[in-house]
Amino acid sequence: MRRLVLALIGLMLATPLLGIPTYARRFNKSCVECHITYPKLHYESEKFKYNNYLPQNYNPRMKTIPFRKDNRLYLPADAPISFRVRSFMGWLANSGNLNPHTALDAGVFLSFNLSSISAFYIALTAPGISMRDAFLTLKLPFSSRLLIGRYDLSEFFFKRSLRLTYADLIPYTRANLKGDGFALSLTPYFQVGMLSFDSAKAFLRAGANTKHFTFGVWGIPADNFQRYGLDLRVRFAFFDLFTTTVLALNQKLGEFQLEDSTAYITGYAGVDLTFGHFYTSFLYNYIGSLKKEYMPSDHLSLLSWAVGFYPVSNVKVALEMGYNFAASFPADGTYGGIVLDWSF
Repeated sequence: MRRLVLALIGLMLATPLLGIPTYARRFNKSCVECHITYPKLHYESEKFKYNNYLPQNYNPRMKTIPFRKDNRLYLPADAPISFRVRSFMGWLANSGNLNPHTALDAGVFLSFNLSSISAFYIALTAPGISMRDAFLTLKLPFSSRLLIGRYDLSEFFFKRSLRLTYADLIPYTRANLKGDGFALSLTPYFQVGMLSFDSAKAFLRAGANTKHFTFGVWGIPADNFQRYGLDLRVRFAFFDLFTTTVLALNQKLGEFQLEDSTAYITGYAGVDLTFGHFYTSFLYNYIGSLKKEYMPSDHLSLLSWAVGFYPVSNVKVALEMGYNFAASFPADGTYGGIVLDWSF
């Protein structure tokens, strides 16, 4: 405990650092030029990500090394790798009882440009090393883009890295929006592609994405795996309001039997308020059957509240509490404790 207190004091007194090294070091920028507060991005920074992680009018030949005099292939001179560690220390409800609980998850991220129009991105998660994302992106004419590889469909909505609370992954994990395929983006908010080649899971997403307002509808019409969704976001300098809803049907294509036990809704709604190095966040997660008698064991109606600060630009320290209001499972999912989030 003493070591933890000393570490927190050290973080509070530390001087500001650059952001995730993969991009901050490459372009010699402070992380605050891309992030509102870590890890939330500015609107312009989202466009930077869409542009194969390259600033406007930037020569990707900079900070590369020659490769057999081949001008078409780029090799980065610096290791384009970064790490993220997130830990939770507190209490978690299990069968109606609050018990001490600790959790640690880590990620390794690698991203670099292969040429003037292509980039590669890899994300590994631990413990139990597994590949979360691995895809190649290609810039196409008319500001379009092609993505090929393993990816999570939620990355096209409100990115997981944007969320501020410990319980941010639950709805998309439940909806199982992950696969290996391709995605063609005609704009950052109009996409069509395949989520899975094996099961022919095609998806379509359309809407609008502006600096202060985002709206979209999307669908995955597939046999025994139908998914339909709606997402909305309103954001200003310190205010970020968002919601996403997913209707999941594990039924034959064309059937909409909402009384079936396979039909459920999952999603979240929340608001983040940021004031300099401090923030507060309210998040509501919901998972449940459309019919009460078919509620799955992981039914959730979880309201989370977090208050935290950024002692340095790439570290988050937060106090979080969450309570599950689900009638059938009033305690499971309830939690409270300290979250530490560090990228380096």
